[in-house]
Amino acid sequence: MTVNQTAQLLQYRPPGIYDLIARGHLPAVRIGNRYRIRRADLEAMLNANRTFSRKEALA
Repeated sequence: MTVNQTAQLLQYRPPGIYDLIARGHLPAVRIGNRYRIRRADLEAMLNANRTFSRKEALA
């Protein structure tokens, strides 16, 4: 996915996606002057940063 597609999916701004990539939180491949993000990498990042409600944590 492109940075813009990722931003749209997350309802986030593209500069924020670039920041996640630069900080190493979101793996991406650079092709020329553009980044591509694998959907599996995006899902892994989201799962790693998932927070649970108290009820979910106790289950």
